[in-house]
This record gives sequence, structure tokens and C-alpha cells, in this order.
Amino acid sequence: MKVICIDNTRGNARHLETGKVYDASVQTYRHLAKYVGKEYYVIRSTCYSNPTHRVGILPERDIWVDMECFVSLEEYRNKKLESIGI
Repeated sequence: MKVICIDNTRGNARHLETGKVYDASVQTYRHLAKYVGKEYYVIRSTCYSNPTHRVGILPERDIWVDMECFVSLEEYRNKKLESIGI
């Protein structure tokens, strides 16, 4: 599934770029009781060693990110079309 990052100010989304398209899969978290059952996007990407300051690059890995930080490519296109009146 293709998604676009709309908020990279929190959580693991800080490793990603706003406005960039990513391939994502939806997975349900099953480890920490606090998050069990919540769905996340899993995106394979490079990460920063310090995402707050975007310093240093680590190898590519799977990043679990909150779904609220993204919109689907289709939803993004529809919003753009609506904004220009089509």
C-alpha cells in the first residue's frame, strides 16, 4: 500500500520525510500490553541515529509508525482534486 507522510513530528515518523510516498504494510501490534491490538504502518526505510535532530544515518530497517501520521495515496489525490475544484 502506498501512503504519504503528513506529520513527522512524533514517534517513529520523525525518521521520515513529510510529503514523501512510502510503501507500507498494516500490522497489528502484539507485544506490549499498552499497545496490543493497535494497528500501525510498517515502513522499510533508513533511520537517523538521532531523529529529533536528523543526525547520522543507520541501516535500512522496518519502522513501526502511527497511522495518524499518514494518508493513503488515493485519499491524498482526492483531497488535492477537491482543493482545485475538480
